[in-house]
Amino acid sequence: MSFLARVPYSLALLATASGLFLIFNLAGASAAVVGGPTLSAGGRIGVAAAYSDFALNFTQAVDHFNSLDARTFHQRYWENQRWWKVPTQAQAHPMAILRINSFHDDGDWNTSTIVTWAKELGAIVFDLEPRYAGKSYPLPDVRTEDLRFYSIEQNVADVVSFISNKSALLPNNTRWVVMGELFDGAFATWVRAKPRVAFGVVAVSPHLLAVEGYPDYDLAYQAAIGSKCSKVIHDLLETVSWTLNNETANKAYQKQCGSSVTLPNAEFMYVVSTILFGNMDSNYATLCSTFEKVKDKDNTTRLDTLAKFIVAINDEWNMEFTDWDFALDTGGNMSDTGAGFRPTYYLKCTQLGQFETPAKSGYSLVPAERTVDWYLSVCHKLFPNLTADGPNVAQVNTNFGGRVPEGCNMAFVVSPNDPYSTLGPDPVLVPSKTKASGNKIIQIDCASPQVGLSLFLPATSADALCLTKARAQVFQTLQAWQTQPDTCPTVPSGGGGGGGEGHGDGDMALVGVFSAVGGIILGISITGVIFFYLSRKIIQRWKASAYAHVN
Repeated sequence: MSFLARVPYSLALLATASGLFLIFNLAGASAAVVGGPTLSAGGRIGVAAAYSDFALNFTQAVDHFNSLDARTFHQRYWENQRWWKVPTQAQAHPMAILRINSFHDDGDWNTSTIVTWAKELGAIVFDLEPRYAGKSYPLPDVRTEDLRFYSIEQNVADVVSFISNKSALLPNNTRWVVMGELFDGAFATWVRAKPRVAFGVVAVSPHLLAVEGYPDYDLAYQAAIGSKCSKVIHDLLETVSWTLNNETANKAYQKQCGSSVTLPNAEFMYVVSTILFGNMDSNYATLCSTFEKVKDKDNTTRLDTLAKFIVAINDEWNMEFTDWDFALDTGGNMSDTGAGFRPTYYLKCTQLGQFETPAKSGYSLVPAERTVDWYLSVCHKLFPNLTADGPNVAQVNTNFGGRVPEGCNMAFVVSPNDPYSTLGPDPVLVPSKTKASGNKIIQIDCASPQVGLSLFLPATSADALCLTKARAQVFQTLQAWQTQPDTCPTVPSGGGGGGGEGHGDGDMALVGVFSAVGGIILGISITGVIFFYLSRKIIQRWKASAYAHVN
């Protein structure tokens, strides 16, 4: 049975056993949305909340797969109904756009490219903060046992629950399009594997493929900064690694770089390389020129130059050296340093992997110390109660399709400049998997590798032409989805939900709802009988007492 149907069936059983308890809980569930849209006559959204710059709350289950766990949490979302309308043109459908967004920005909320599209399409827009992001935490802390509710499947279930709830307030023929970038783009894609939940997906650079080691990250940055600069950085990192072999020099150099403690060699090399990678995007020209100037100098000069560079970057960003070391984020309380990053590491350690490892070709920019085994050792340091040796990448790819995900009407926006591009959709197989799939790859082909790939940011006159073209292609796709017939083929079982019976969610959820309603009615009936029986007993006792008093 699919996860969407399990909850209604379980509710039916609980309703039969305890009618009043279930009734009160359902009453609470029906009020799950605070400040949400209201329907006016004719099926239109009312003016109760035309748009919101403040967060609204959606009551979400902590565990979608355990019907005996009644705990809930508030998942934040934002909505914009300002341009909502039911289309009048023939064959056009109302459209709802749901962006999965781990980094909601109120400043961009009413000016983003998505809002621009919504204005043209007459769409209602939702921004949903995924669990374990922002303030949408199922449990107050992030200990290993608390993070067991962070998985791909739980995230997908959150979105399905949200869409199902909001759909009740919209016209029946409303077409939902789910959007996201990077990890959020992957979640959006995996939701699309539920073909009756959303009509389409727009995913920008989604990290779809689960894999332990990911050396292509290294190769992408080598290409971005060029072989000349790559060799200089590669040689410098090897010099640092060699220096760490001497205990005295090790302690002295780590202190020179600003580290308040002496870290294990691999952790120190991780931090140094991560800081360098952080400057290869927008600051690569300065980074390369800084180290190319001293490439022929003695090791002391080269190491001093690197240390000064690192200290200057940390001063500019107001960070401590150790703030970059994710291996130190062992605290399970939200007040602990680095606690907010633990959910991401947990997902990588248990399901996705995607650990950046050295490439075997070119001049590697990822230090040799950053091996898969090292990452896995850090996983067990961060989450000591993990039972698996590593992330279950095979199961994830089996369930969700890897680079060829299940589903249709999927528009993937990708770029060869993206260091995670080979974790994304296969550019050949995705469009050609079925003729009627409606899937497409939209390329951001920019000459400069430094062009930002954030498609959803507000458009400006300074945007590169390649980015503007990609936005136009996405908008044309949305226009087509609003009017075209639904030709999505039936999706085979096995993708997107953890195996089992796969994609019968629309029908199974409907059956589950009827079962729940039947259980509720039965529960009410039982409750009524009990109430009637107790009332008679009370009345009889009252009469007997009154009779005895009179006599």
